[in-house]
Amino acid sequence: MPPRALPPVEDDAGRDWLGDLPEEVLHYIMSFLDARQAVRTCVLSRRWRKLWRTVPCINADFDEFDLVFYQGDDEDYDDVLAFKRFVNRLLELRDPTAMTDTFWLRYTTRPEGNTYSNEDAYGWISHALQKQARVLEVVVFCCLFELDHSVFTSCYLRRIAFSGIVLCKGFFAQLEAGCPALEDLFLHQCGVHDDEISSHTLKVLTFDSVFFYMPMDTVEFTLLNKTSISLPSVTSLTISTPEIQVIILS
Repeated sequence: MPPRALPPVEDDAGRDWLGDLPEEVLHYIMSFLDARQAVRTCVLSRRWRKLWRTVPCINADFDEFDLVFYQGDDEDYDDVLAFKRFVNRLLELRDPTAMTDTFWLRYTTRPEGNTYSNEDAYGWISHALQKQARVLEVVVFCCLFELDHSVFTSCYLRRIAFSGIVLCKGFFAQLEAGCPALEDLFLHQCGVHDDEISSHTLKVLTFDSVFFYMPMDTVEFTLLNKTSISLPSVTSLTISTPEIQVIILS
């Protein structure tokens, strides 16, 4: 999509009143923009040229590249590929000294052959955690995204919000061991393989339309799929329309 013309930010005297604001204020303003919109601010004035490279909030939204809204002339346009290329380039060109406070990813993927390739998304999440992100939000639509939880090692991460994610067995153990500051976990329409959930740090846990998988090594078949939840520090626990028969709180 060709960039849209942006109005000048300078007045008749050539002064950039908005650009005169402190950098932290400009970063706060830019945190409300999608990543693609934030990059486009580089054409506003000289002051804005490199601001996007240090903005602490990254909102990578696939909708900005969705074929439904594409207005270009390229008949071979691939929205998923264009989105992956953009995010990879975005992270590559960011200031290497800039930390990330919030990483928000709205993502879709398509099968390559008979499998889904999520390596790019794994890399983006890993990059955000390496840059000390305190908030990680990932929304996946059109398919379920099976998450590699081995990258979840961060003493800065405080909140996770997932939608459309499959959490493989061992995910909660990894959070307990690798994310000692995590206090808030929100899951929406996710799949959970763990039948034992334990955390000494979580204060807020929300399960909204979460499916709990039946353990494959169950000796005797039972219709009562049991999940044990142990959260000694929790102050808010919400379980809405769970796809499960029995939940044991301890």
